[in-house]
Amino acid sequence: TNGKTTVSMLLQYFLSGKEAVGLLGTVRYDLGGRILPSFKTTPESVDVYALLAQMVQNGCKDAVMEISSHGIDQKRVHGLNLDVAVFLNLTQDHMDYHHSMESYYKVKKKLFIDSASRSGPKVAVVNQDCLYGQRLINELDGYMEIVSFGLNKDAFIRAENIKLLEDRTIFDLVWLNGKTKVESPLLGRYNVSNLLAALAVLYSKGFDFEHALSKLSKFSGIPGRMERIDEGQDFNVIIDYA
Repeated sequence: TNGKTTVSMLLQYFLSGKEAVGLLGTVRYDLGGRILPSFKTTPESVDVYALLAQMVQNGCKDAVMEISSHGIDQKRVHGLNLDVAVFLNLTQDHMDYHHSMESYYKVKKKLFIDSASRSGPKVAVVNQDCLYGQRLINELDGYMEIVSFGLNKDAFIRAENIKLLEDRTIFDLVWLNGKTKVESPLLGRYNVSNLLAALAVLYSKGFDFEHALSKLSKFSGIPGRMERIDEGQDFNVIIDYA
């Protein structure tokens, strides 16, 4: 619901190296060889598969997608085999469409487990801080591998000792086999959650945290999402959601 653009663009940045990584989302469609302006967070199914095909042709080995609840309900990603699916949170965002939180939740759950689709993702990455995330973890148990994240002490990958500063955020990243200090250019407590989500995906795919975190200081941020305008002034100017 909230955070898809930030998490997907962070993931693309972390995964990018020698090989291009595709991206479909609210800000742009990055097809490896060219970038198109986005016309819909989750395109129609014909466009989704056409765009993914172009990524393959352009040498992309990974693709990151924002998948909206509208996209799930309207079968825009029907039959798409996902390695990893991420549940970020659920808030009263699209009540005009879903009419109730229960209906909204059930649509989101279809991304993970749906009898009508061919298969669910190999791994579910789920926000343990969200009550609906906790419910999803319980309902997915036994169906697939689950990697939880959050500030909650029960989360598999979690943040502790968070310090929110005017120009950066500092916290301890804790997981089963380790602990490390993180200094992030992203502002705000909710961006700690977004960063944890991206790192949880990396963990699920067997990537090293240290390599990703070494790149984090150079991350330029998300256009129009808590974007700092720094011209040397002694106060913060921030563009948000534009």
